[in-house]
Amino acid sequence: MNAATRESIDFIEASIYSQTSDLGAQKLWPDAAVFGIGASIACGATPVLLFDEHAAGGGRYSPSCTSAVADFLVRPNGASVPPSFAQVFREVSAIDSFGRAHQQHIGNIIKTMHNARFLLKKGIQPKDDIRDTLTPYWKRAVIQACLAAVVWALEEHLDIVRDSTSASAATKASMRRYFQASLHRGARGFDEAMHRIQSLYGDQAKVFQQASLPAPGGGAQRDASGNEIPQLMVLGRVCRALNEAWGPMVADAVMMHFWEVELQRELNFRAFAAALDSLPAGADQPGHTASELGRVRKEVIKGVRWQEQSRHRSSSKVEHTVWVLSVTPRSGVFNAHQVALNFINTKNNGLGLVLLEDGVLGTKTVFRAQSIPEPIWRSVMDELLGREPGCWYDASSGKGVSAPFLSNGNKAHQYVPRSGIDCQALASVVARASA
Repeated sequence: MNAATRESIDFIEASIYSQTSDLGAQKLWPDAAVFGIGASIACGATPVLLFDEHAAGGGRYSPSCTSAVADFLVRPNGASVPPSFAQVFREVSAIDSFGRAHQQHIGNIIKTMHNARFLLKKGIQPKDDIRDTLTPYWKRAVIQACLAAVVWALEEHLDIVRDSTSASAATKASMRRYFQASLHRGARGFDEAMHRIQSLYGDQAKVFQQASLPAPGGGAQRDASGNEIPQLMVLGRVCRALNEAWGPMVADAVMMHFWEVELQRELNFRAFAAALDSLPAGADQPGHTASELGRVRKEVIKGVRWQEQSRHRSSSKVEHTVWVLSVTPRSGVFNAHQVALNFINTKNNGLGLVLLEDGVLGTKTVFRAQSIPEPIWRSVMDELLGREPGCWYDASSGKGVSAPFLSNGNKAHQYVPRSGIDCQALASVVARASA
């Protein structure tokens, strides 16, 4: 395929909305190569090529969509993937299969980037600001620049794996230039958010020690010498590779997308946390609050008694107060569930659930805070799955450990019927599961 042909191919981000009558699939798929859509093909529409790692009926036939594409490209002629590409593919497959990407892995930041509305021009008043999400082409250019830089660094034997000093220097310089030019300067909480990001990303030595490829069943993958295999695509390593491959000007143009997402995440977190602080302070007090960031309702379940083990191994029924927070953020406010979970974890010892609702699409997700016992959470999930069959998607692995969330519609499952569960109904479900 020559360069002109490649440039003429359209690139579209799309999701299946209906398993039985998807007009988008009928129109687009007959002439398309489809990546990562899912094993079920809607209403008989068949793409020219379908790349997806999931097998019909559950399980996987490939570790990741990336591996499926690579196998398709190299298998017919018996070629092999170059070692530098193979290292990146191994990382994609491991994280796709087992999760546990480091918080600073660009895959995690990109997930937030899809929802972020970038500040493109500062107005006289906030209402005059010009904001927009990035187009698929724009995001693809950012991601491809990062991948190309890391592959080049591996090919050139540049030490982006162990040299945390150079990664820290490149990352700090990139942050400094972004914050100096940021259109958010002067926004409420800007300085605090900036210092928080600088403290998180400034010490890449710590990140390098923590970011290892996940292994099945927990722990880290190891090489033939017994050393843990690092995650190449954490932002510090990517920043160093970008600077070495493209120079500081191009590197800054790419990196500003990640710093913008991280800054907006921090500003969102702080503003939404302040809104939650206006809820009734007492552990036993329900209530609600509304602001320019969205709506939150708090329900309280009193007198919940859970079996717990003491230090002397004898069990007893311990009484708890459990919170259920219903959160409906306005458009442009992302990661509100993380703020709500942090609120429960810090204010009520992690005893609670969060019901996140998309006010535009009507989709919902239930999240478990850190101290909800696994048997109680599993009972809640099972009741919701039984109460509204076909509405909820359970992402649990099936190996005895439940996923920490249950979703009613997301980008890959928007076709499901909308749930009728609200905050009060979810609190009743939790109460019954705890009886």
